[in-house]
Amino acid sequence: MAYFPEGFPVGSRVNSVVKPGVMATLKVGSAVKIDRLPVDYSNRANTYAQVTQAGAADLVLGTVLGRTGPLGTVIGNFNDSSTDPGQVGLLAGGPLPVLLAEAVVAGDKLKVTTAAGEWGKAGAATVALLEALEAGAAAAVIWARPLVGRVV
Repeated sequence: MAYFPEGFPVGSRVNSVVKPGVMATLKVGSAVKIDRLPVDYSNRANTYAQVTQAGAADLVLGTVLGRTGPLGTVIGNFNDSSTDPGQVGLLAGGPLPVLLAEAVVAGDKLKVTTAAGEWGKAGAATVALLEALEAGAAAAVIWARPLVGRVV
């Protein structure tokens, strides 16, 4: 699967201030929340959004696209020791990769269901954030499109 989202990729770094001394790895497709937007462009460390894993109770703003490698290629998970920043796709954009907590089929409405930021089926009368564009098993990464908070 290639990661070429039509959305709005945001250069990001893992916010290690949230859990000092804890190695936090963000997996491709997992949900994230943004703790701080880019500020102070004179300092390279502050030119990226600071992100952390989003759980089921958090305000989810995007999914992990991966770590930025040579020439801007996206090459996989990233953590707070990565020398290259990662990229986060915002829910306001196009199709996004999502890491599944359970098996889904195309058309299933999705929400974050685990503390690890994995996505599962949105139940009745819950707010779904994404719609699966393809089927996938638990622990798979599939494509989904944003719904912008449609109640299912």
